[in-house]
Amino acid sequence: MDNFLTLEGGFLVIVAFFLAITAFVTTRSFMPKNAFKKIFPVVFIILALGIALHYYVTTKRMQAVQVAFQNDKVIICESKTMRNMSRTILIEKSKNWRIENDNFVSDDYERGFHTARCLVDFQN
Repeated sequence: MDNFLTLEGGFLVIVAFFLAITAFVTTRSFMPKNAFKKIFPVVFIILALGIALHYYVTTKRMQAVQVAFQNDKVIICESKTMRNMSRTILIEKSKNWRIENDNFVSDDYERGFHTARCLVDFQN
């Protein structure tokens, strides 16, 4: 559950906002009588399926990245700290990188890179 909240926490806040807007609009006097009962569940189901699909795809990609890293493949991770240089970093097992709690960490870098923000480099 902790992994779910870490990966989907921002999206859950956005979904709560959309559901609040849906509830507010569908309960106004200008809407048809049973608008809330008809529209709110549909919006809830669509948004819940979207979050569930995103979580599934993200965790599968994380597993693929971790397996590829263990098999000495090059991993490409997003780096938002380096604004003046490339926004990606190449991670290789042979260059003192390791995985700790779904994060790539190295003694050469002060911060880690979450495996959810990484891809396998298939060109190398």
